[in-house]
Amino acid sequence: MKAFTVLLITLSQGLKKGGYMWQKTYKIGLFLLVVALFSISGFTQTVIRTDNYDVRCRIPSQTGFTVDISKIAGSNWSPAGSIDFGELWLDSQWNVFRSDFTYAVDIGVTANVPNWTLQHTRTSVVRSGGSENLDGNINVVFVKQLGPQTSVDLDKVSYLNSNNIDYTKAELAGGWLRIFYGLGNGDANDAPGVTPIDLTKPSGDYLGVVTLTLYQI
Repeated sequence: MKAFTVLLITLSQGLKKGGYMWQKTYKIGLFLLVVALFSISGFTQTVIRTDNYDVRCRIPSQTGFTVDISKIAGSNWSPAGSIDFGELWLDSQWNVFRSDFTYAVDIGVTANVPNWTLQHTRTSVVRSGGSENLDGNINVVFVKQLGPQTSVDLDKVSYLNSNNIDYTKAELAGGWLRIFYGLGNGDANDAPGVTPIDLTKPSGDYLGVVTLTLYQI
């Protein structure tokens, strides 16, 4: 501090001598002196009071999923309420029954529990008033959909073998489950064990039920 006092006295004496250069030197020296004094003393603060308050919210539990069914005719997709292949038509070249439609079911899980499993179960597609079924005549294809045009194949089975198929949260991470349903064509695109509906199947209305169940694990 003594050195700063000496510097200030020297600058003051120089200022008395006059002259432009002395005035300029005085101003620069005074500025440096003020900066040095602030650097030494610092900007100290004294805490006189503190207070605090909470920032909070509550996230509710979510344990649901959405189901969107689409009817596919060629390249056209349209919303549907169920998987209804309609009245089949006979392909006289092969004597098998065909439909003009396939179906896709998109399942979006909205659960925020740590781990879950989504399970697919079904009842037989049985003729009304009879015992005949179409369980071996329907393809069921499970894919993990990553985007509108991108997917990963999971399983391709007959409707008969689609009972109790499940997927975990980890297996579907980064996408959602899409399930395709289509009648057997009699070609290499069919799932193992699937055959077309032929003339051995009697006429009538056939009905089965698919159930999707979300389990917390």
